[in-house]
Amino acid sequence: MTRLYAKNKTARIEKYLRNVWRIFVEYRKTSTSDGFSLIELMMVLGIISLLIAIGIGAYLEWGRISSIKASALVVKSGLNTAREWAVSQNRPAYLSCSNAGTPLRGIYTISVNGELIGHTNFLSEGIIFSTDSVTLIRFNVDGTCDSAGYETNDTFDIILLETGSPILSAQMMTVRISRISGYSRILQ
Repeated sequence: MTRLYAKNKTARIEKYLRNVWRIFVEYRKTSTSDGFSLIELMMVLGIISLLIAIGIGAYLEWGRISSIKASALVVKSGLNTAREWAVSQNRPAYLSCSNAGTPLRGIYTISVNGELIGHTNFLSEGIIFSTDSVTLIRFNVDGTCDSAGYETNDTFDIILLETGSPILSAQMMTVRISRISGYSRILQ
């Protein structure tokens, strides 16, 4: 009896698989879709390329903005270093800003009595000091600071500019220094 049951079960499975195969073959014969059409593929490629173009533009803009922000933070750090040096060493410290090199980029140095403190500091590539900026700042032993031509102002500015492509709008950032306290802050 078990043999007969097993034979019937095998026959039923074979019949079921034949029916499934027959349905599959009939479906393939009546189906009109053999894959994607050329128009569908072109639409998908167009959407993907549009998303890539938007993403690359946003990434490049983010890189430009973060580059000038990083340079402003570097300048602010240099100003703080010069101020702290003047107060702790009880001697005036000088921070001088200029543009040099190929490609042109901003550099600044901190010195005491003509001796360089640390090393020459470079801004990010393509970032320069504006010609309207202060070029030499003196930090006094009490933490105050001054600069030639700005004696009457309570604050003076170091302006950073991007020397990028003329097609793109140039970025600008300002580091403002308080003459009375010697502290600096970054203005957007």
